[in-house]
Amino acid sequence: MKDIHMHDYMQKNWLFHRLFCYYYQVERKQKIALTCCSNARKESEKDEIGKLIRCLESMGLETVQSSFLYSQGSYELKAKELMEFYENNNISDIFDISGGNLSNTLLPLLDYKTIEESEKRLWGYSDLTALINGIYQKTGRSSMLYQIRNLVRDMEGRQEKEFKDYYFENKKDLLDFSFSFIQGDGMHGIVVGGNVRCLLKLAGTPYFPDMNGCILFLESLHGNPALIESFFSQLEQMEVFEKASGIILGTFTEMEEKKYSPSTASLLSRHIRKPMPVAKTYEIGHACTSKALRIGEYLSIEK
Repeated sequence: MKDIHMHDYMQKNWLFHRLFCYYYQVERKQKIALTCCSNARKESEKDEIGKLIRCLESMGLETVQSSFLYSQGSYELKAKELMEFYENNNISDIFDISGGNLSNTLLPLLDYKTIEESEKRLWGYSDLTALINGIYQKTGRSSMLYQIRNLVRDMEGRQEKEFKDYYFENKKDLLDFSFSFIQGDGMHGIVVGGNVRCLLKLAGTPYFPDMNGCILFLESLHGNPALIESFFSQLEQMEVFEKASGIILGTFTEMEEKKYSPSTASLLSRHIRKPMPVAKTYEIGHACTSKALRIGEYLSIEK
């Protein structure tokens, strides 16, 4: 396990926000929003989502639920509702419970000045990669690459404990992921990225993050070697690997479960410069035990 550091300013600002939320909760139940900015959830998932809501309520978190949890709705209405959550001073954070394909449709419809002035964070993973990287690029605001539904999917209860410890007491176990270096011995920079397929939906748009000096995090649920290499090739052709200060590979679920060859790391090696630092973690991705990663914040890791 390695130490993970961030700028003192970020640490103090985030700690102040969390302490405020903690003491606010003592006086009044704290509210959070549950959204589906990508594909709506299925009716068959209502039991699990109900269990999640009860779990959050047991922590003292009252949920304000999107009108579009189970119905798709128009992009305009979904974007309007998301902005209402940002503008609502009683809501501390926004947690997206969706995935799929559609989060990038909201990007042209958001009020980025309001988001930039807001202290709240958007939490989401998978297809939310497009939305949270777009928000970072337009506002400089960070988001959390994390699926809140993990709280009820992890049968061992670790996710619930680590989330609660982080959210109310600023303990760092939820963020403290293990890794090993494939090449190089350290990397430093603002973290961008997430799901590689969904990140690439931002290519050629004003929402693709500035990669200069950044740490690029990449993971994927689906994909055989041919598909994954096509993603890496596109990133190379966009000169992303020339600009980034390092790469962290998360879990590539299908690649690893089916033990495909060549491996993800081998595929990546064909497309990056030789001295590029590359690290691998099995603790961030689509698994129900995945840790959280702050997109848009400084990270420093070393051997």
